[in-house]
Amino acid sequence: MYVKILKKIIGIILIAIGIVGLFLPIIQGVLLIIAGLFLMGIKVEDVKKWFKKLKFWMERSIRTFRLYKIKKIKYK
Repeated sequence: MYVKILKKIIGIILIAIGIVGLFLPIIQGVLLIIAGLFLMGIKVEDVKKWFKKLKFWMERSIRTFRLYKIKKIKYK
């Protein structure tokens, strides 16, 4: 039980350092993110589902913003 909790904590730390590493040239961000996901037991299929949901949410937000922008210009 403690091993699972420890793996998740270390996985979250590796993912956080990996995200920082995406912006710093010294740290290998992608490798740390992959290692963190592996330690947490997250499968590639789960990550693909998250990206699909994120893509849908972003597209919907952009569409809503564009509609709001068009409506606002017409009222001027």
